[in-house]
Amino acid sequence: MPDWVADYVLIHELAHLLERTHSARFHALVARYPEAERAKGFLEGWSSAQGRPFEGS
Repeated sequence: MPDWVADYVLIHELAHLLERTHSARFHALVARYPEAERAKGFLEGWSSAQGRPFEGS
């Protein structure tokens, strides 16, 4: 994975230290990462290419 995708995954998991669920607050925290939407799109495409459902949020 590109570094910016790995960074997104780390930010996603670190945000869970402050907010356990995928609430609006959680998404606001993750969205502060400038590459968040790009990384989510990358992961969705990668999952699709692997024939797996995308379980990201």
